[in-house]
Amino acid sequence: MKMLNIAKKLLIFTGIIVTGALGFTSTNVDAASNYGDTHYYMEFNNLSFTSHDVTPDREKWDATSSYMKTDYVGAANDADYKFTGYVEKDNGVNLDNNGAWRYEFGDHTTHFLSNYAYENYGYGVLIHIRGEAGWNRVDVGTGGVWSPDSI
Repeated sequence: MKMLNIAKKLLIFTGIIVTGALGFTSTNVDAASNYGDTHYYMEFNNLSFTSHDVTPDREKWDATSSYMKTDYVGAANDADYKFTGYVEKDNGVNLDNNGAWRYEFGDHTTHFLSNYAYENYGYGVLIHIRGEAGWNRVDVGTGGVWSPDSI
């Protein structure tokens, strides 16, 4: 009788350990998401008040922020240029929360960009980051890396 109680307790304890290990493994796989960096180049044309460009589209896999890091923002005259970036769906639907989630980028800038793409449109929704530079006297370019999900 005593052996039976010990065997039951051991079986329950083993079940708890296995269930916990499976849950931990599953959580780590989910957390991995689509966070690998993709290189981008955007160019903002001169003499335009609405100059914009977008990164390549990628799938969003989780509810984390998107990520963007600039290596440079500049032009031939090497002035100090900046642009504003925010997340959009691939069809141009704005995901910047009525302007609240717009971020300013300059040389060597990193931002985690808030958005509800995953929550509102589900797993695999295609998004990109839209950059807007406003009016400049010269063409302005920027390059770096971005990711639809972050760690």
